[in-house]
Amino acid sequence: MTLQEQTDTVKKALEFSVLISETAKKLDRYHKETFRSRPQPPKHEIITATYPKIESTVKFWSPILLLTLFFLPFPIIYYYYIYKPNKEKDMEKIRKSEEYRRKCANIDEDVKQRQKAADDTFEKAIKEYNEVIIPPWEKEKAEWETDLTHRIDNAQSTLTKAKNELEELYCSTKIIPLQYRDIDALRYVYDTMSTSDYDIQGAIELYDKHRQRILDEEHLYEQKTANSLSDEQNDLLARQNDIADRARRQAALSNTVSAVQRHNTNKMLKNKFGKKK
Repeated sequence: MTLQEQTDTVKKALEFSVLISETAKKLDRYHKETFRSRPQPPKHEIITATYPKIESTVKFWSPILLLTLFFLPFPIIYYYYIYKPNKEKDMEKIRKSEEYRRKCANIDEDVKQRQKAADDTFEKAIKEYNEVIIPPWEKEKAEWETDLTHRIDNAQSTLTKAKNELEELYCSTKIIPLQYRDIDALRYVYDTMSTSDYDIQGAIELYDKHRQRILDEEHLYEQKTANSLSDEQNDLLARQNDIADRARRQAALSNTVSAVQRHNTNKMLKNKFGKKK
């Protein structure tokens, strides 16, 4: 195989490899695509009635309760057998009164009218939703799904074809070893061959040296980083030792000064009391 044929083979292998990589990424993006969410339907408002709160006129405190407050269990008996029944009776009386029933009837009529208005509004909104909003959305979604399926099929076909042709190229030429069939290696080898007189063997050797230089530089960087960290640790340890040494010297000096002071004090006291004797 001539040098030009070798160069063309590496070029084809590089082009197929790049096409396979880009198409695989494109397929991954296609499979992750989603159509916009279905529009939310209108909400049907339900009107509820709120009736006036019934306030009993029966008071809990009474003269009888005050007089018997401290005579247990009369307050408890009073609550359950006098106050509570009277209160319930009074509330029931209010509930059945003409005035209260008229108020409730007015509220019911108002609720009925408001509910009818809400129903009419909902009926119009749901009609517009079903006839105006949803049909275009469903049409757009169907068109999008058709287009997406078409794009996925085309990309998958391109990917399969490129893989088969690349495999056929490798099998028929047998000039590119397995470990040099990635894009970085193929690009380096092709750039070398297309811009020089190197054949594929020479270009591969240059690539190996290039990779080795990168590995050596990475190893050197890691070693420098480790050495720098070790130097920092050693410097920190040295500073800690220096601080500890100074602390020990200061403690020793302090002990010496204290000893001298105690000696002088004892000597002074001895001389003073010795003279009195």
